Amino acid sequence: MTRELTISTYLDRFEESISTLESNFDDIDGPLGQPTAGRPLELKLTLSGLRDESAREWTESETARFEALCSRLDTVVDHLGPAYDDQLLVELEYLVDTYPATINYFLGLDPIDIELWDDLNRRDSLEVLLRELRDRHDLREQTAAVEALDTVLKYQYREHLDTLQEYRDIIEKPYFPESFWWRHLDHFETDDENEY
Repeated sequence: MTRELTISTYLDRFEESISTLESNFDDIDGPLGQPTAGRPLELKLTLSGLRDESAREWTESETARFEALCSRLDTVVDHLGPAYDDQLLVELEYLVDTYPATINYFLGLDPIDIELWDDLNRRDSLEVLLRELRDRHDLREQTAAVEALDTVLKYQYREHLDTLQEYRDIIEKPYFPESFWWRHLDHFETDDENEY
């Protein structure tokens, strides 16, 4: 089950998520709503990673479009002002509050591929929001809660490595930063696992 998309599709989704912020921000109804206020940040991270680590060169048009969309996102966020941060904080709190359930049921629900995909995407969202907000808000409590639960998730990675290797195509995102350790299964397969 492969969930990788083309660069063009990611760019389309990035543009759509920015348009939603721009025209329908008041309709974003919290963390259970789709899309979320944090979605453009997640797509920006994904595209930045793909641009830096891509097996192929981006075309000039892809690069120009990405840069234009990043500028547009900055403009929209500036226009929304504190309301944008407020919505991101609501989404962060929800993800932190539900992370224990994610850990508790990790690899325990069927179908595993769909649950794993959802669980790791939620962890991605959590990390993106922590990174975005930590310079502007006191997130010590949320960070401590996530770090404590990450210890359990790392243990589960080590204990269920054989199972996780079967779902490498869902887990691996080598273009994500190393701090997204749950996306770098290879670290658990080598001596590097002690770092995690």
